[in-house]
Amino acid sequence: MARLALLLEPDPLALLLVEPAVEALGLLPAAGLGAAAGRPAVVFLPLAAQPDCRQACAAARAAGGGAPPLVVGYGAGQPALLAAHRAHRCADVVLLLTAGPCGPRFAHLPVSGPVAEAGLTAREADVLVLLLAGLSTAGIAGRLCVSPSTARSHCRAVLRKIGAGDRRALRARLLAGPPAPPAPARPPPLHVRGFSDARCFSTACPDHPQPGRSAPSGASLAGRRAAVPKFA
Repeated sequence: MARLALLLEPDPLALLLVEPAVEALGLLPAAGLGAAAGRPAVVFLPLAAQPDCRQACAAARAAGGGAPPLVVGYGAGQPALLAAHRAHRCADVVLLLTAGPCGPRFAHLPVSGPVAEAGLTAREADVLVLLLAGLSTAGIAGRLCVSPSTARSHCRAVLRKIGAGDRRALRARLLAGPPAPPAPARPPPLHVRGFSDARCFSTACPDHPQPGRSAPSGASLAGRRAAVPKFA
């Protein structure tokens, strides 16, 4: 019998992707706290939708009562942000929601990366998550119950270890998507001595009939060439 998985995804469209990904893990998905007919073994929680991921994960562990379930935090599109959540251990497991040829699937995060290689402490990982969420120094101090000077010191340590000059550079490095491919170069225009109108190379030019079209008469062709300006 498949184990029950409680899905706390608030977005109905995202839920259409999460449900088949959970089923692919051999679990029986149930969306919402009221949908679970029994005690869930696993709770899936979207980390990006939580203002306080630690509090949300603690509430998820209390869902259903009895033995605490395994809390799986997940997200899509920003592996570095998920790596920050994994570093500060708000959830038991952090997975990346991907879309492949077989449909939506959960995948493990890369072992290496700027967050994993930074060597952050547990407190610095907490600060990194809050920095990526856009909190100010005062907001970080209030969330972590520390003084603003302590929060500022942690922020500087995070920026130094990640290798970012400021908070904007930090967000640009960790949250930016892959660079867009360069636009293909346009071919240079064709220039022929004695012709100044580039439209003569189009398919509608009467001087260059296409297959299946008749050539212009001699008088018409002579008249058109006479209208072309002479170049020394």
